Amino acid sequence: RMRWDSGSFLGFSALQKPRPCGNALGDVIFCRMPGPPSIADRYVVQERFLIKLPPDEHGNNGFAIVMSSPSQTVIDHLFGSGQALSGDSTTGAVQATTVMSAYLIREIP
Repeated sequence: RMRWDSGSFLGFSALQKPRPCGNALGDVIFCRMPGPPSIADRYVVQERFLIKLPPDEHGNNGFAIVMSSPSQTVIDHLFGSGQALSGDSTTGAVQATTVMSAYLIREIP
């Protein structure tokens, strides 16, 4: 995504390398986005999952990328209490939460 949408971010980093998660491949990322004028920047920690979709009615395969913010308990388990984010990456920004977000990627018949 950083190739085509890097202008939307003030910061982006992978906090955990991709790993198998059941039928998906998952990782954890950090993003900082600029706020509109007079509004503080936002940052978010997200778990991302890449899931292979079953073929559609035309036989085309595809993928879903599903994202959500992990609970503080999960963050503490993954990185140790309070260790995931610190310093300049979050200074002056407000933590946001992603309940669920997704991209569906399929070939157009």
